[in-house]
Amino acid sequence: MKINLATTLALILATGISLPMLAESTSAETSYALDLNELLNPTITAATKRAQRARSAPATIYVVTEDDIKSHGYLDLVDALRNVPGISMSSNWHSEYGNSRMIVRGIPGNDKIALLVNGRRIGFSARVQKDVQYANNFPLAMVKRIEVAFGPASALYGADALSAVVNIITKDGVEAKGGSLTSSYGLVGTTNDNLSYGAPIDGKSSLMVFGRFYHGGGENIDNGKYDAYAKTSADRQYWPGSKERDLSQTSHNAILSYRNEGFSVDYIRSYLNGPAVGAGKDVTYASNDMARWITSNDVISMGYDAKIGETKSTTTLSYENFLIDPSSRYVRNNIATAATTDPATRSAYVDAYKFGTGRGLHVEQTMIHDFSEDLNVVGGLTIENLDGVPKSPNLSKELDTTRSINDQGYDKNGALTTGSIIHYGQYQNYGAYLQTELGYIPKLKTTIGARYDYNTRYKPTFNPRLGLVYTMDDATTLKALYGTAYLAPTLFQNYNVFGAPGGLMAVANPNQRPQLSKTGEFSVLRSFGSNLNVTATFFQNDMTDLLMDQRTEEVVSGKKTTVQTIVNMGSSLARGADVRLDSFLFDQRAYLGASYVNANFTSTGQEGPMPDVVNTILNSGIDLRPLSWLSINPQVLWYSGRTTTKNNSDYKGALMSGMLSMDLGARAAINSNLAITLTGSNLLDQISYGDGEEAAGTLTNKLPQDGRRLLLGMNYTF
Repeated sequence: MKINLATTLALILATGISLPMLAESTSAETSYALDLNELLNPTITAATKRAQRARSAPATIYVVTEDDIKSHGYLDLVDALRNVPGISMSSNWHSEYGNSRMIVRGIPGNDKIALLVNGRRIGFSARVQKDVQYANNFPLAMVKRIEVAFGPASALYGADALSAVVNIITKDGVEAKGGSLTSSYGLVGTTNDNLSYGAPIDGKSSLMVFGRFYHGGGENIDNGKYDAYAKTSADRQYWPGSKERDLSQTSHNAILSYRNEGFSVDYIRSYLNGPAVGAGKDVTYASNDMARWITSNDVISMGYDAKIGETKSTTTLSYENFLIDPSSRYVRNNIATAATTDPATRSAYVDAYKFGTGRGLHVEQTMIHDFSEDLNVVGGLTIENLDGVPKSPNLSKELDTTRSINDQGYDKNGALTTGSIIHYGQYQNYGAYLQTELGYIPKLKTTIGARYDYNTRYKPTFNPRLGLVYTMDDATTLKALYGTAYLAPTLFQNYNVFGAPGGLMAVANPNQRPQLSKTGEFSVLRSFGSNLNVTATFFQNDMTDLLMDQRTEEVVSGKKTTVQTIVNMGSSLARGADVRLDSFLFDQRAYLGASYVNANFTSTGQEGPMPDVVNTILNSGIDLRPLSWLSINPQVLWYSGRTTTKNNSDYKGALMSGMLSMDLGARAAINSNLAITLTGSNLLDQISYGDGEEAAGTLTNKLPQDGRRLLLGMNYTF
């Protein structure tokens, strides 16, 4: 359902309710506990797979509550994580990344975050493709809370749980409490519409259904950003005007959840249609209305919880199917004819179609046994099968999925490879983990765990974990944590092939190893009464065996060729600290956060800053509740200069300028069924950029970040 701005305003005015009547209606949805310590210490499961308070968990924990989502107007996962200490965002990336890339404590990459829904892994099919997509395809309208556990967690979750674990907890049919309709409209033609319904079926089971349509009109390029990066007439030749720049995104989502005592089934569907190239300067690929990146992801997950004596048993089975639609394409500038062809026409462009799939089957058995208050054990076994077609090189025509790939006339890759340019890969992973928590020493909880993974594609991995949580008194808790983690090489990285002899030619490398990480951190949590809480965390992350491009000059088929191979050759080091102050004074909640990180490549020949890292982040906000029916949430987010790589042709390793974003979330409860919302970000429309990493002539090296966003909406429950 789409509702334009005039219709939304009419609905508000049509209520005919005066302010005095509004003041008489209270809304439970905008209330929260007055005890700050209780508010900041919810029960979570992401850290150890067992329910425990966040303060006693062996990890740095941050929780985004349902009240946070509503009062701040968060639409999707990227919105919610944007204000989490230690996380920064870079937007307007290629849609291969879902248009947003997360940097967690100086570690760039969505692929280094383990994503869970109701404690079950999703996104693991990304081990076939390039990265995990975070964009407008993770809506939050039916989310109860989001648990963020920082640090390595491969000791429990296996591959890719390197920088953080994000666990999204959704509502069941009983918690959904009937139906809900949300519709909003905003700048640049943005619409966001949700419809959900949940109810108990009988005394033992419940059902919840949810659907969402989102359309973002894309960046407004008439505010100076275009001139800022199109510096010469030659640049403009490949950007012939706004009609050639379609940066809009459309996403559809569906969730179906069934609960019956210990049995649960979730179906999650996401569809994303976005620009194939980001907003920055790029003389190789155009950004026009034909250059689109279209993906879909379907997940079915089932779980069964049972008690076997004093032991809790959890059995899960998940299947995921990811598709890069064969109509997805880049539009490549035909450099040879561009000088003589009118750049306003597409005759100077050549379509470069893409295709890929990623399927994953995950089976896990977890056992949890509490022997006493001072001893518990968590153990489990996992089996995974992953297969698919990694993202293809540029294809001259759209792939026909009803026909054999080998019968469609695609070229071979030259002398260094054999067979079709489209590859299929499959592998299995078998994992076993064991973790125990000991509390025999007064005030000290010790968590010791490890996981072993055997993989049919790369070498086995062993990842230990140690956590010490010392509760000095009711007000002070100290945490010391150490763990290792690994990032699995994707099939795309194994079989990243393109080009031909005589130019740049990428070849496969099936002998890649996992990228390894060692992390240590120390945290202090201090409460000053019930109205002030301070958390400070100091961390260091050391990564080795980073996968990086290696280029050599070789003669292939009698031609001098630059051969590119992705090999394990890099290392990096990140050090930093996060500090957060939460207060609850005069019935108003406020926070102030500061994060600092210094992240650099340390391998010989690669020294320099990690890309796209914001060294210093400051964020603050206040949750104003002047009336029982009204919440107003202004926020300020400041980024210092953003790092760039040495091969960035504009900056060559120098810092980009920083960013100041003024954000706002407001919610007014008209009555017990109707609420009006106003959500805004970057209200001052500040111009800032992200680092596209690559030099000019390849990928974008300067990415304009999102401009002003303002949405007016309504939420009606029934």
